[in-house]
Amino acid sequence: MRNPWDKTVSDYYWRIQRLRTAPSFTSYVEALAAGDDLGGIVPLAFHDNWPMYTINDQVVADRVVRFEQLQEGLEAFFATLASTGMAGCPPPRAAIVRPVPPGDTGTTTPLS
Repeated sequence: MRNPWDKTVSDYYWRIQRLRTAPSFTSYVEALAAGDDLGGIVPLAFHDNWPMYTINDQVVADRVVRFEQLQEGLEAFFATLASTGMAGCPPPRAAIVRPVPPGDTGTTTPLS
């Protein structure tokens, strides 16, 4: 779980980075609180992540890790996972070796 204030500040800078005329941070927060999307700038549907780990307003996740304590939380999570015999993580998608598509030589040609 990320600190809501930090998340809002970060989201504000992400949303305004390509705008010619950006709303003030105060306007952004006030719009968020009022349910006003400021013409599509404020992500009303995606800002609140409470529904991702709750059902009927009750937390249903087995573990919630605060962003500020990510290292400790992940260590505790993996210790619990190891105690169940399920230690480790699946490989990242980029590490999965896939076969060369039919008709491809498996080599690359520089673009010129």
